[in-house]
Amino acid sequence: LLGGELARAREDVLIKSEEQIDSNVQDANSTKDSDSHNSKLDARVPFVSATTATLPTQVTSAQVPSTAAPLTVSRGALAPGNEVVAVVCYLETPAVFYICPATSVDQFTTILTTTQNCPSGEVPSTLGSCCLAMDEDCWYRAEIVQLGEDNTTATLFLLDYGKTVQANMASLRPLPKEMETIPGLVFKVNLKGIKPGGKEWSEDQIGGAEIVLDVGNDATQFNVKVVEVDSSGEICVSMKDSEGTDVATLMIETEIAAADNLVP
Repeated sequence: LLGGELARAREDVLIKSEEQIDSNVQDANSTKDSDSHNSKLDARVPFVSATTATLPTQVTSAQVPSTAAPLTVSRGALAPGNEVVAVVCYLETPAVFYICPATSVDQFTTILTTTQNCPSGEVPSTLGSCCLAMDEDCWYRAEIVQLGEDNTTATLFLLDYGKTVQANMASLRPLPKEMETIPGLVFKVNLKGIKPGGKEWSEDQIGGAEIVLDVGNDATQFNVKVVEVDSSGEICVSMKDSEGTDVATLMIETEIAAADNLVP
């Protein structure tokens, strides 16, 4: 996530980790060999969650399920007519991207902070099960959406980000059961009224859309209205920026997209 409070939370997590690691290395060098085991235990970093947090500030191994039973996390849902103020957290194309309600930003920060301190353990290779996966040096809640032929690799959807990543099963961590009850924070939406200017979206068009939507910056918020949810569950929306400018119209006028005249 590129900007705003979301990025600052991620940077704080990384900075705290690096500072603690440096401190632990210095302590280890000045400690007797007989105390090395205790030094390694002390190296774990207890991150403190936000003041609005409802999650535990430190997750211990006792909180991780003792069995390898899969855990699942529901994905949030939007219904026709719903309106929400949201930020764009990840973009696939100018017409398809993931939004996070502005009211969920604090919760994202809490989850991101807490997941950095979760212990390792076995993750069942089961489609639909959820765990923790690392992306860009941070741990995120993730759902296994595809398994490799030998079940040693997986494709995972980051439930609070919208990004899809690939990882070795051995590199994943168990999801604490306390986090199973919190639905995924992002919604995949389709911006109604636009289409590619050619057969498919170009890199320039995708780059232009990232600028218009200010992807990853929670300071840039949009008023999103659900126009319809089709039979396959795709959420079609209209969007306006804080000044009331229609986003689809802006993309058409700036030649990022073409008008989809087949859309009523």
